[in-house]
Amino acid sequence: VIVTNGFPASLAGTLFTATATFLILESVALLGTDTGLVRCWPVQVASGRAADLPRTLVVAAAPVLGLSVVAAVAVYATAPALAPYLVGPEHAPTMSSMLRALALVLPVAAAYDVALAASRGLGSMRPTVVVDNVGRLGLQFVAVLVTYLAGGGALALALAWSLPYLVGLFAALWWLRVLLGRHAGAGQPTAWSVLVREFWGYTAPRAVARIVQSGLKRSDIVMVAALASPAEAALYTAATRFIVLGQLFVQSVQQALSPQLSSLFARAETRAADAVYQAATAWSLIAVWPLYLVTAGFAPTLMSVFGDGYAAAADVVVILSLTMLLATLCGPVDSVLLMAG
Repeated sequence: VIVTNGFPASLAGTLFTATATFLILESVALLGTDTGLVRCWPVQVASGRAADLPRTLVVAAAPVLGLSVVAAVAVYATAPALAPYLVGPEHAPTMSSMLRALALVLPVAAAYDVALAASRGLGSMRPTVVVDNVGRLGLQFVAVLVTYLAGGGALALALAWSLPYLVGLFAALWWLRVLLGRHAGAGQPTAWSVLVREFWGYTAPRAVARIVQSGLKRSDIVMVAALASPAEAALYTAATRFIVLGQLFVQSVQQALSPQLSSLFARAETRAADAVYQAATAWSLIAVWPLYLVTAGFAPTLMSVFGDGYAAAADVVVILSLTMLLATLCGPVDSVLLMAG
């Protein structure tokens, strides 16, 4: 809302395209380790293998950090050549500066997501809620608002959006260290080679699926900017924000649900897992269906919050809202499949 009301549509669309590109690359660099840790760590704790937790974290994090550094260097080096294909020649210089600013933070964001996923794997949702949902997003809001009030430009906007990841990383690592201390296990840890096979035997296929999933989830904004214009991408991105608002609750349910399911499946408590899945689906419907019915019915009015001209994308809100009604009805079935192995 701040960006669309405070900056021209072309600049807003360029920012949204740059951040979407960043999130695609960051999600690819994550290699599915967030899902791997959320599944493997509860199993290790439930089976009395708490001594394996630190080594499993290293096994998961090392490839992520390596790939994210390589991706950051590649984006920084190729940003001037890549930008015209994403937003056109007219906005290419702005896009290039934004991409380079975001590239510097890419390894930080990848490490940040690994740390938060690890904390969820230890059964705690508090770091994700406090550090990410409140802390990082709150800092982004404040930073973008300050940038607008100070008359900042494209580079300042990109930095305002990305630097909160750095603050969040320190907080997430501190919290993870505390949680690991509570789960310190006696005994001899499993050999490195066994842990590598165990973790990546499950996570490697998930990494491929994650790449495809990230492309489906984020590439739409990039494609609109490349095929139409950054201004059109701004309209489209604004229209999808109401969908994301509903997904925040669904994602929260899935994040809290996954480690519980992993532990239940590890103990072969299938009936309990069924009950948890049904409860999660019911909560999602109760919370999200009213929101999506309202967004579908009042799309033009709601879109006006983003500023003049944004009501033109109301049809996008209607289509996506109706689609999400069906998607939510199915429940978090992907979490069930993943945690069941």
